[in-house]
Amino acid sequence: MEIIVADLAQSHGLDMVEQRIQAGDVSLLVNNAGFQTYMPFVDLSIDRAQEEVAVQVTAVMRLSHAALPAMIARGEGAIINVSSLLCFSGSLKSPFMPKRSVYAATKAFITMFSELLAAELQGKGILVQALCPAVVRTEFHDIDGKPVLRPNVPVMEPGDVVNASLAGLRQGDTICIPALEQVGKLSAVGDANRALFDAGRGAELAPRYR
Repeated sequence: MEIIVADLAQSHGLDMVEQRIQAGDVSLLVNNAGFQTYMPFVDLSIDRAQEEVAVQVTAVMRLSHAALPAMIARGEGAIINVSSLLCFSGSLKSPFMPKRSVYAATKAFITMFSELLAAELQGKGILVQALCPAVVRTEFHDIDGKPVLRPNVPVMEPGDVVNASLAGLRQGDTICIPALEQVGKLSAVGDANRALFDAGRGAELAPRYR
């Protein structure tokens, strides 16, 4: 077993992990570094926000880029990018949802990056997955030793999330939502996005904007 201790929010830590991956012997890359910033954006330290972007966006992008050349040369490999169900939560106004502008935005990057990368790599033997669980039982939700989850929030066990992700890889799921049984709901999101994209491609202003 090889263990590398590195802070992916810092350039030297990311450089160290990136160089190790570039050795070319990684067949499964799991981008799973966690970062919790549930608070109003105006209260969030901008340095802390920048660190979150470094971990959830820059590191995911660079480490995936480092792993791919060798995977493509071998014609096999997989990348699992841990996103969150919150990446779909931009339109949800529930007062019970956490303040999450930076957190959810970085997770939205992860999900779209994974979807588009999977499409680029189609036919090359490389699987890419955005893993989008809801709440998972880890220390992520504890702040200063105190749990911040509301009572009665459904919590999934980490082992179940791992099992779902690996099963999703075998099934070719680019987006894996561990608790989702009705896959038509996910397909409906894609259909709605395509309809919106097509409707917005006009060359003339919509009457409501004139």
